[in-house]
Amino acid sequence: LISSRPVIIGLLLLLLSPSGWPASALETKVKAAYLLNFARFVSWPNTHLADGDVLRICTFNNDPFDQYLIALEQKTVSGHRLQISNMREARDVGGCHILFITESAAASIQQLVAIARHEAILTVSDHPGFTDAGGIIRFVQKRGRVRFVINNQTAIESGLKVKSQLLELAAEVKH
Repeated sequence: LISSRPVIIGLLLLLLSPSGWPASALETKVKAAYLLNFARFVSWPNTHLADGDVLRICTFNNDPFDQYLIALEQKTVSGHRLQISNMREARDVGGCHILFITESAAASIQQLVAIARHEAILTVSDHPGFTDAGGIIRFVQKRGRVRFVINNQTAIESGLKVKSQLLELAAEVKH
């Protein structure tokens, strides 16, 4: 088991890091790091992620974000090797465990969230109103830093358990 202390410290360092990279590149790298850490602090039902299964982090609509996620593909989280996939059709997201829905997929959010809710998929986006539309985690900017809002009620209804350490780090938790 991975101790949560180094992960929490790493997340805090990301939140407080100086802007040495251009804003968009830094923001994208921070979001990619968050996706990895979300995987560490969310539990899926055994019917959707059994011991030793591959944990799939997916994006929807070919997005430049993928280039930052590829570096995660060799990592493991709680005994699960990560696999990065890009989904082009909503009907294909069923095998994902984490689904990042990009701004370019705004028109598909309702459909993707509905599918994800029945498949125990952790949905993440930076689209305004995402958590109000049934998404689970939305990235937000707070004082120039990337933070996140968690709709914990939707997570529970989707069969996911968000660990208390992640809930404590959220800028806001919706119940």
